Amino acid sequence: MLINESEKKLVQVIFADYPLILSSLGVIYWPAQQLIIVADLHLEKGSYYAKRGNPLPLYDTWDTLKRLEHVIDYFKPKILLSLGDNLHDPNAFLRINNSAQKLLKHISTRLDKWIWLMGNHDKKVILSFATNIYFCTYWKLESITFTHDFLPNTPYQIVGHYHPKLKIKKITGKCFLVNQNKIVMPSFGSYTGGLDIKSDNFEKLMQDEIFNVYLIYKEKIWHIK
Repeated sequence: MLINESEKKLVQVIFADYPLILSSLGVIYWPAQQLIIVADLHLEKGSYYAKRGNPLPLYDTWDTLKRLEHVIDYFKPKILLSLGDNLHDPNAFLRINNSAQKLLKHISTRLDKWIWLMGNHDKKVILSFATNIYFCTYWKLESITFTHDFLPNTPYQIVGHYHPKLKIKKITGKCFLVNQNKIVMPSFGSYTGGLDIKSDNFEKLMQDEIFNVYLIYKEKIWHIK
């Protein structure tokens, strides 16, 4: 694999005939819809593991939300679409401290609409911290279907769930995977880590499909060939 010489903070791809912007902030922006797409926030993952004896600092929710606020400041979208696993577990919202809850509500006030998809970690969790939050298992806009994990026999899907990352020698980073019919988003949460896309396990999950890889490294997007 070779890294192109040109590196950018924003890269445009055409998906389902629509121009979408991949951002080094770990999100996708759809300019025509004024829509930001983000995946796998996993809020309160730190406190979940701390309760089980793992000494993780309890700053991941605050850091994740501050970075999300920066995304909103930068792109100024009308709609935010979160692709599931927004909470790390069903009780996570109860552990979010007052400051982070205020920040969460503040982010919602910056939006016309926040589409909150349910994932395997936060399935059936319905919250009421804002009136412009809409909960669903999947969402479709134009010809693109947004869901946490792939739906069968469905063209043009954008999903989260898989936390793709790529390691090339000493370089490691989260990445976007893009082909004609599917986009797999990188995880956004501060403690989410990832699964190496070159691993046998990941290739089995993707059923050996071929993807273009867009690596996030040093705050830029690198198209891997």
